[in-house]
Amino acid sequence: VAWPKGIVIEPLHIEKTSYYFKDNSAVLVLLAGLILLLCYYLYAWNRVGRDPERGTVVPCYSPPDNFSPAGVRYVLNMCFDKRSFTAAIVNMARKGYLDIMEESNEFTLQKKSTDTSQLTKGEKVLAEKLFRNDDLITLENKEHSRFRSAIFGLKKELKKEFRSHYFNLNLSWLIPGLVISLGSFGLMIISLLFSASDMTPVMIICVVAIIGINMLFAWLIKAPTLHGRKIMDEIEGLKMYLSVAEKERLNLLNPPERTPELFEK
Repeated sequence: VAWPKGIVIEPLHIEKTSYYFKDNSAVLVLLAGLILLLCYYLYAWNRVGRDPERGTVVPCYSPPDNFSPAGVRYVLNMCFDKRSFTAAIVNMARKGYLDIMEESNEFTLQKKSTDTSQLTKGEKVLAEKLFRNDDLITLENKEHSRFRSAIFGLKKELKKEFRSHYFNLNLSWLIPGLVISLGSFGLMIISLLFSASDMTPVMIICVVAIIGINMLFAWLIKAPTLHGRKIMDEIEGLKMYLSVAEKERLNLLNPPERTPELFEK
């Protein structure tokens, strides 16, 4: 059974195209936004995100001048992390300012000196924040506010001391990308409302891809300065020296447990 031809007028080709774009407008908006976003970020990365060419890495027997262990890690990774904090604490212990004590798998920091002349600016902030009220602090949850304040202070000092001189985050270049992303999401929502449609798997994939591209280029667009690249090469040289020359000595100081598995290696 079928309608006799001519009762229902077949849409013209241009009308079919119009219906297609109307029904799939949300997907097309997201695809266009995704392509535009990727093109912009590739342009931005090519302009400011390319790292200067690495120099020749040769073994170095000491860190760069005026660089603390926390500063070395901060510059090499171009960001702050918990190991930067750990490196600063260990360095303060090495300078004799504090003791690190372990008992029953619980670590305690004890202040043993009032002389802060040997500490870096960031380490002085740690000393002031951690030992403001007491000369003893245990690494446990109830002290989280003191540690959070100390970590924030160290991060702020490292940023002030190293960021502008040794690397650039280029955060301003992320703003157009965020505008493109938010604009795409806004137009998608409007399209869905006008067409009374629901999210489709393709649209979800596009949304995830847009978010992922923003996160990826937020990392890739960071770049060291020319001076920062030279410092990074020196740090890589220090890592090379420590990984080769100091490896055997560290193994002697901390020998692995003698197990059958060790001898199988």
